[in-house]
Amino acid sequence: LASSSMPGEKSVVVRSRLRRPVVVCPPAETPALGTVILLHGFGLSGSQLSRRWSYLAATKSLRLVFLNAPKRRISCYDRFCVEAAWHDYLTDFGGTGRPHLEERVNEAHLRETRRIVRRVAAREAARYYDGDLQRIVLFGESQGACTALDAALTMPQVVGGVFASHGMLYRRTPARTTDVRITAFHGSRDDTIAPGLALKSYATLVQRCPNFSLTLQANVGHCERCDEEKSLFEQALDDWLDLTTGHHHLGGNSDDHHHDKKKTKADNKTKTKKREGRARSSAA
Repeated sequence: LASSSMPGEKSVVVRSRLRRPVVVCPPAETPALGTVILLHGFGLSGSQLSRRWSYLAATKSLRLVFLNAPKRRISCYDRFCVEAAWHDYLTDFGGTGRPHLEERVNEAHLRETRRIVRRVAAREAARYYDGDLQRIVLFGESQGACTALDAALTMPQVVGGVFASHGMLYRRTPARTTDVRITAFHGSRDDTIAPGLALKSYATLVQRCPNFSLTLQANVGHCERCDEEKSLFEQALDDWLDLTTGHHHLGGNSDDHHHDKKKTKADNKTKTKKREGRARSSAA
């Protein structure tokens, strides 16, 4: 259960349930070199986001976990409006011609999403990389970018990197000094989260995050696809996960251990049959 924490607002209580994620794995027999946890935008789904980025599983040997936000009633719209959202919106500045203003959001939902992302990241790291969170990268688009940044900056450990696409840093996110690597991408024609608002929000990261970089792409609207963003994300993955050097940490992959156990059992069965065959031959 979660409720609005804004003073003076009527409390809106919802019961949210995280939907099953879409998981795309590297080709068979190829060990994963890292995991990317991807958060879609408001009203969308992990399946929709996977159509753009699923190719990275094969080309980069990565596990891709496309999370699906819970369905929530959105307070700033009609009372019957229910959308997939990482948090509720109490205002709709972006949709009413005021994209230069930061939206007011349900902070309880924001904290809930932090916990969700933290659990998924910890599980992936423990199962596949001996608990090494440096093998985990977060990607978010629009609302997903805002919440990915919020999750990464409130984690006690540092993840491998964060790619924030067409988002911003919420004022409610405690921006501490951190070594986490953050790459932000924004379009100059964004009319949902105005470039000026995004740049102003990122000023804190410029001061407190030495590994922060921002690309403002000319003539690109909100969440508009472009080759420049695709290339930037691919390069960030190569740099953060050392995908081009050949030096990878591959310990703790339970799928590999499971495969090895099955192979060992098969080898033992073959040896037993050979021994039994030799014994029958000797008896004859």
